[in-house]
Amino acid sequence: MEGPKRLPISRLELRKFPFFFVNSCPWSWHSKARDHYNLWICTEGFARMRCGDATYEVTPWTVFLLPPRMEIHGFSEDTNERIKNFAVHWLPLEPCDVFDQSPILGHDLREVDTAQSLMQSISRLSVHRDPLSTQQSEWSLLQLLSLIWREVQTPNESSVDRLIYRQIERIRSGEDLFLSVESLAAEVHLSRIHYGRCFKKITKEAPNQFLIRQRIERACMLLRETDWTIEVLAERVGYKDVFFFCRQFKRVMQMTPRQYRQGVGR
Repeated sequence: MEGPKRLPISRLELRKFPFFFVNSCPWSWHSKARDHYNLWICTEGFARMRCGDATYEVTPWTVFLLPPRMEIHGFSEDTNERIKNFAVHWLPLEPCDVFDQSPILGHDLREVDTAQSLMQSISRLSVHRDPLSTQQSEWSLLQLLSLIWREVQTPNESSVDRLIYRQIERIRSGEDLFLSVESLAAEVHLSRIHYGRCFKKITKEAPNQFLIRQRIERACMLLRETDWTIEVLAERVGYKDVFFFCRQFKRVMQMTPRQYRQGVGR
């Protein structure tokens, strides 16, 4: 199955250094047109945003990527409701009309921690106002736009998906290379068959194949960076049987661990 499409831009220019803004109560914002795109993200409060003919609920981590010619009216109905937002003005440095034809309006961010880290990084860089900080900010903004673009194209994750993503992070860190597929499935309260389907939907790979590949990749790193014996190394990546480890390594890498260390890793 084909994954999300590439972000339609690879270069952009900041028109104004980004900022976090705490709005007065009650909040009201009206803009008929701009000479830039505005990435606007609510970080605190509840309100509404009228974009053209449609009105959207605004809650913490609601995203709007507003094109230049769209009329906007944001407002809060509660006179005591404080709205805090992050905003950054930018222009693509290559032809692109995707965000005009299909603007991102009212998207609820799922990867909040990653987005928040990028936003804070961009905001901190704005203090320096030199060519390097501008370049870094533009790179970080591209990352933030890519994160949003991926989420918009990807169906909402289930609670099981989120648990499996956490398992994948642990496996890739080397923490859970020892676990069996049965153990991983039990951890999220699924049968092995159902777990395999959910896992493959995320990684495009069966869980057992994923575990083997992660173990062998970790073994390759250890072959390059340590002088451990093959027996010790096999145990460190989850194999009690060194001969079984060597067979799996050769099947994946088309060479034995010793050949890898002598011919590639050193």
